[in-house]
Amino acid sequence: GVTLQLASTAVGTTQTLSVATNNNTIQQTITNFAAAYNSWITNEQSLSSFNTSTSTAGPLLGDAMLNSVVNGLASIVSNGVTSNGTTYSLAQIGLDLQDNGTIVVNSATLSSALASSPASVQALFNGTNGIGQQLNSFVNAYTESTTGQIDQRTATITSDLTSLTDQQTALTDYQNTLAAQYNAQFTALNTLMTQMANNTSYLNQLFGGNGSAGTLNKS
Repeated sequence: GVTLQLASTAVGTTQTLSVATNNNTIQQTITNFAAAYNSWITNEQSLSSFNTSTSTAGPLLGDAMLNSVVNGLASIVSNGVTSNGTTYSLAQIGLDLQDNGTIVVNSATLSSALASSPASVQALFNGTNGIGQQLNSFVNAYTESTTGQIDQRTATITSDLTSLTDQQTALTDYQNTLAAQYNAQFTALNTLMTQMANNTSYLNQLFGGNGSAGTLNKS
């Protein structure tokens, strides 16, 4: 896979070309992979946490989809990769999976694997069924635009929120209508009571009542 473009300026001068694997770059790339995975672990644990001191729950505590993602990614990372009948694990090259789900990189073990067993590293990260390919395929089922589970769930939640907003508006309108109706009834009853009180007073004056002889009785 190496292409040489030769110029005539060095004719007659001995040139030395070395083609070798850049282990330092590979080691840094693998270390960055572990850091990115650990960042995901920190994020998902925050979303699914419960603070006993404040009794505050993370927004995705007990969420089935998040649990599915966590279990799926952890399974891929812990199971390793089978290539040509041999199964390779991340632990073999110095990437140790911890009880809390994170990955700790043993730099000495990784450096030794790159120097003495580069085939195992290549097998773990191969372009067919390597760790990266498996993670990418799994994650895409959730993150793909429109068809991904996250977008589909977002659309469902948005639809539910719209429905709840409509219901809230309808309930507010009904509440306002009911309040206006009750206010009208109260006003009518208050007017009726005032009229009845006036009528009672008038009848008492006319026919007598409450110790009064009444206007007609005086006649």
